[in-house]
Amino acid sequence: MALVAIFLLLLLVVVIGHRRKKRNSGLLTNWPVAGMMPELLENITRIHDFATDVLKNSGGTFEFKGPWFANHHFLVTNDPINVHHILNASFANYPKGPDFKKIFEPFGDGIINSESDLWKNQRRMYQTLIGQSKYEPFIEKTILGKVVDGLIPVLDHVSKSSIQVDLQDVFQRLTLDNICLLVLGFNPHCLSVEFPKVECKKAFDDVEEIIFHRHFKPQSWWRLQRWLQIGREKKLTRSLKVFDDFIYKCIASKRHELSKFEITDESNFDMLTTYMKKQEEKQEQVDCISNSDKFLRDTAFNLMVAGGDTISAGLTWVKETWGEDCLEFKPERWISCDGKEIVNVPAYKFTAYNAGPQSCLGKGMSFIVMKMVAATMLWNYRVEVAEGYPISPSLSIVLYMKHGLKVSISHR
Repeated sequence: MALVAIFLLLLLVVVIGHRRKKRNSGLLTNWPVAGMMPELLENITRIHDFATDVLKNSGGTFEFKGPWFANHHFLVTNDPINVHHILNASFANYPKGPDFKKIFEPFGDGIINSESDLWKNQRRMYQTLIGQSKYEPFIEKTILGKVVDGLIPVLDHVSKSSIQVDLQDVFQRLTLDNICLLVLGFNPHCLSVEFPKVECKKAFDDVEEIIFHRHFKPQSWWRLQRWLQIGREKKLTRSLKVFDDFIYKCIASKRHELSKFEITDESNFDMLTTYMKKQEEKQEQVDCISNSDKFLRDTAFNLMVAGGDTISAGLTWVKETWGEDCLEFKPERWISCDGKEIVNVPAYKFTAYNAGPQSCLGKGMSFIVMKMVAATMLWNYRVEVAEGYPISPSLSIVLYMKHGLKVSISHR
């Protein structure tokens, strides 16, 4: 018994010593066998703040070492010089790789998950589409319609009823309607005063959350869960079925529409119709891009995540981004101290829209949407966040607010 007590005491001393050393250095402890995984799991509920602290204390670049048996090691960096090197200067040397494709498996062969010729040809096709003169007016017309017929009636209803509303939910419904119109040519009417239950929206949220958690589990763990259909992987399977049922129904409807009618209205051209018509003209596979329902599903999924959820998240965090003086006219925010030039922050310091060859092609569209929505709200309404409401980021590949954003709305 005495030997056991001595062993436990020594183990306790070692543990305390390791933790004290870690606190002093600000870095993670690399434990025998378990690596740095214990501290990662301990901080998983605050992973964004935790990662920020680790990167600050390590000078902007940190090597994470997982359990020795799991092959779960990775390098994390937010150093603009390194980001520039990876995303631009030596872009060809940093492919996404097989592990990335496995983690983001739900994205299929869409542009987010593809590389090499498939990625290049998809990007080229997007560039051709958005380069058309009618593209921007179509976006403006679509989002204006959603603002006038969806957003304003909902906010008026909330204001007159003197109730609180989850503004994040409002933005998610708005952008889902908008991106469905742009990508599928279909309006699901998610944003209305009835706030209908939208299974597709919930499925999207679940998929993004589960993909996020895959990053912190050894691949063998979550693949075993998927094979056994247990835990989050079972939930992922169910959520993907909900989404796939929705998207394949839209594809079938679009194919039927194209087969029965000749679409000649040049003011309305969604991406799905454009893809189908382009493929039918060639009557064959074009530049590694297939006309199969599966490829169209993957394309739609990627565009809906990239062009919908990211915009709604950006809008939700706006009131936070600019601080308490956000409503004040301060041109010096974007002008140098000497007043001679506009301050430009390199994309390598703020990679929300990626950088280099993979810079987001939808950046212009997202700014159009956010400006129109934000301007409408700031001009017409006062927005007050519920007192004491908890604001924290969610665990997802898109930076939502974990508890939403409860607000009161009143007319100016």
